[in-house]
Amino acid sequence: MALPRTPLDRSDVIAAYRLLLGREPESEAVIEAQLARHDSLEALRATLLASAEFRPIARACLPDAPIDGVVTEAEVAAIYRALLGREPESPEVAARLRAAGRTPVELVQEIAASEEFGTRMREEAAIAILRRHPPARRLRPPPRGDMQAEGVAAPPKPLRLLLFGAYGNGNLGDAAQAGALARLLGAYCTGPVQCAATSWLDHEAYDARPARRRAPGVLLDGEKLAGFDAVVIGGGGVLGPPHFPLHRPEWIRAMLRAGIPYGFAGIGASRGVTRARELREPIEALLRGAAFVSVRDSWSVSAVQELCEGWFEMPDPVLSAWLLLGRPAPAPTPAGPAEEPPPAPVDTLMIVKAPAPGNSAEEAFLSAASDFARAAPEGSVRTVVVEPRREERALAGLFPGGVVAVRDFGMLVAHCAAARRVVSMRYHGAIAGVLAGVPTLGGTAAKARTLLAALGCPDNGLPEAAALGPRLAPGAPPPALVAPEALDKLRARADAGMRRIARSLDEATGRAAGGPRHASIA
Repeated sequence: MALPRTPLDRSDVIAAYRLLLGREPESEAVIEAQLARHDSLEALRATLLASAEFRPIARACLPDAPIDGVVTEAEVAAIYRALLGREPESPEVAARLRAAGRTPVELVQEIAASEEFGTRMREEAAIAILRRHPPARRLRPPPRGDMQAEGVAAPPKPLRLLLFGAYGNGNLGDAAQAGALARLLGAYCTGPVQCAATSWLDHEAYDARPARRRAPGVLLDGEKLAGFDAVVIGGGGVLGPPHFPLHRPEWIRAMLRAGIPYGFAGIGASRGVTRARELREPIEALLRGAAFVSVRDSWSVSAVQELCEGWFEMPDPVLSAWLLLGRPAPAPTPAGPAEEPPPAPVDTLMIVKAPAPGNSAEEAFLSAASDFARAAPEGSVRTVVVEPRREERALAGLFPGGVVAVRDFGMLVAHCAAARRVVSMRYHGAIAGVLAGVPTLGGTAAKARTLLAALGCPDNGLPEAAALGPRLAPGAPPPALVAPEALDKLRARADAGMRRIARSLDEATGRAAGGPRHASIA
């Protein structure tokens, strides 16, 4: 699915010239002419790609002149690095391109017209805005709630928090993070709290209630950042892979120079990202400058523990919010709360996902899930997807009766509660199964297996597709249930983590000392 057409402004024109032509626009007159001629970033990109100036630049991406006209493996790698700033997903990429007869110039044009390259152009345009309008340096605010001259305490001002994550990427597990974080912060922080949420990835709308949704670029707009007391980053795997602009030195320096407090709430992180040669230095600076760093599991601990001090563990915010605060209210409609009817009972619920490019383990597990569903008695298996934009059509033909697209985390928990057992390729699918109190098997996602192991059910993790059939065969012992005391421990860790985050925000923003409104479970 293509990105929505992006309205064009001056910074977009400059970024497009830099990325596609390797130079600045000739003059302000040229910039104005391009703005008058094109109504979107996509239209400007198409013009530049078709220009005579771009063709030799496309050739310049290549390490050597081609011999037979078909792109070589070295040329594929060079083009990916030049245009996308990364390596190809796998060696199979070059093989597929060569089999299709792609020439180097065709590949350059194809990538330059891709959604990913368009996203990179948007990123460079946003960084250009940040350079021109960095956030103003702020002094550390005095403690709030000071006594007025008459000796009467001033009413506390709301703590204005900007939440940032991958909330708009179309995946339910990420979309649910904004509302969960806003609920937790509202319950634990001192005094009134006003939350807004923003996501650079903005493919789909997301329910941020009780936070208000803000435009994708607010995190890179110094003037708009001035309207917030602090930035809370999370949850979700924002450091595995990194999410723009978290790994960009320009953004990190701007936040640190301005003295804008920020912290990480129950994030996921990957050692492959935090230890990457080109990312380690900026990510270490990012983590060391944070007011607090909380990570969701042992995998994430190993990714950050050598880069910063004072980190602590806190469960995923969606899981934490359900454990501490219960299910959120359904989204309102003009006729009142939108309460969907409960799903019909089913024997096995499959929560599946489209395999990542080149991920043979996910491909094998999806195939095993499809085989089981086709062989099972009619109506005994229901298959659910939680990233409908990518998966609803792509996976429907693999399962009898198609797939059910779920866009609300509460409804995902309800689907799990209606099943005798759950099999999830998704991390938040495993969380939903655990919250529903249903035996849950987690496959392919290491973070799901780590969660189940931490809850005392290590055998419920299925690292290989071959293990799925035997675990679901007639007469096989049912998957283990999570013991209540294991959830109690997780709940206590979530409570302690949120109290620590609230204290850190009090200190970083000069907020008057006080206790959270949410009573401790201890």
